[in-house]
Amino acid sequence: MPAIKLGNTRVTGKEQFYTPLQSADWVVAQVLTHFPHTRAATWLEPSAGTGAFIKALQRQNIVDVIAMDIEPHFAKVKRQDFLTWQPNVSGLVAIGNPPFGRNNSLSIPFFNKAAQVCDTIAFIVPRSWRKWSVTNRLDLNFHLAHDIDLDINYVDVNGADVYAKNNLQTCLQVWQRQNDVRQKVVIAETDLLSKCSPQEADIAIRVFGYGCGEVMTNFDRKSNTTMMFLKLHSDKVLPALQRLDFSIYFNNVAYTQALAYSEIRYALAKELA
Repeated sequence: MPAIKLGNTRVTGKEQFYTPLQSADWVVAQVLTHFPHTRAATWLEPSAGTGAFIKALQRQNIVDVIAMDIEPHFAKVKRQDFLTWQPNVSGLVAIGNPPFGRNNSLSIPFFNKAAQVCDTIAFIVPRSWRKWSVTNRLDLNFHLAHDIDLDINYVDVNGADVYAKNNLQTCLQVWQRQNDVRQKVVIAETDLLSKCSPQEADIAIRVFGYGCGEVMTNFDRKSNTTMMFLKLHSDKVLPALQRLDFSIYFNNVAYTQALAYSEIRYALAKELA
């Protein structure tokens, strides 16, 4: 999909930003192209808002759709809080752009609620959904089957572009139910390095914001929320850390670049394997 400037101030609560029809058309086409069997299913839109996904499905001659929203703005959308919905159906295909909330406080519950009745879930989500801290909280019966970057101009209820101060980075993820249960990702502890105070540290790594992933041997020995201070327990650790490209980890975020200690340990273990 051509890149479109993206803006959104999605927060916990009733979020008032909606998916434009152009983006909904693209998402539906992605699902039908990669998972053609879904065409025959009943579809679920749990946060249908202005009905963009309903319209996109109709343009593909799909009319068997259950659609709801806590504050609907389209005639075919039922007024219903999805998280309190009591379904008596199964085998659905969920599609949509659920509210995100701070630290995915809404998008993860939306996914896990959909997992109760769906075999396929196709959601627009923040790119932070690529981090283990998120995927470990998703229903383990579902496995990621498709993941692609997506840029959106969110719109208001009248279809006018909504721009925010910060660009929100999103992607389309399609998850499918499988018989085998997905294992949570657990990164092993290491004796190669450990967190410590600024005064004890051999190195500092910038783990938040501009310059994320930078490994420093000369640094200000004062507490800093953008830095992680580490003690090294092997001569081979520093050269390995300096060789590493952490961008595949710190770019998987909704807004500001961020790097987790578990990601540093994982990347280091791979480098030294």
